[in-house]
Amino acid sequence: MVGALVDHLHKTALPGAYVSLIADGEAHRLYSLFGFKATAPLSIGMYLHFR
Repeated sequence: MVGALVDHLHKTALPGAYVSLIADGEAHRLYSLFGFKATAPLSIGMYLHFR
């Protein structure tokens, strides 16, 4: 499923597009296989959780 999503992004994203994600736990290992890179220390992922 990740592969299909990344393929779609390669086909449709405009030049200069920036795609980000939050990888919980060890999921960063999977996403790195598809070319995603850690943003740190250039940026930090953040969230606001409402319950």
